[in-house]
Amino acid sequence: LLGVIQLVNPVSPARFSERDTRVVKGISRALATSFIQTSSLRRQEGLAAHDPLTGLRNVRELNRRLTRAVGAARRTGRDMALMFVDVDHLKKVNSKLGHGAGSEALKRTGKALDEAVAGVGEVFRFGGDEFVVVLADTNQEEGRIAGNRFVAAIREVGMKFDPQNPVTASAG
Repeated sequence: LLGVIQLVNPVSPARFSERDTRVVKGISRALATSFIQTSSLRRQEGLAAHDPLTGLRNVRELNRRLTRAVGAARRTGRDMALMFVDVDHLKKVNSKLGHGAGSEALKRTGKALDEAVAGVGEVFRFGGDEFVVVLADTNQEEGRIAGNRFVAAIREVGMKFDPQNPVTASAG
């Protein structure tokens, strides 16, 4: 439910003229069209900013957000970390179990990384089997510790996915 239009006829509460009805229908159609267009635009903006496979933010959104993060770090004089996370052994999964399994491994990896980063930073799919993590207010040592935590989260998912061909990651 997006809203309610309440009609009140002060002259005769029980009756509306044919003209009143036409005016209300016209206004209702215009509002409905506007709501549909707004909803469609928001959906398109979301699709343009997110990777279709993982649902994570994409490179286009990384560029926008990174510009803001760097600007904020400069203004505040605080550190920030930018981390590349590369998924290892995905080609083995693709060749042994098929590309569908590889895509599923990539989705699960992205989800695990996103959950590990939640509340402390943002995750972006850079392309292929690479992700980028942006961490505000994070110095080099904190970034190293966080990177190890992210790699461990991916390793845990990779082992559950296929213990014979575990998907792991490296970060730097």
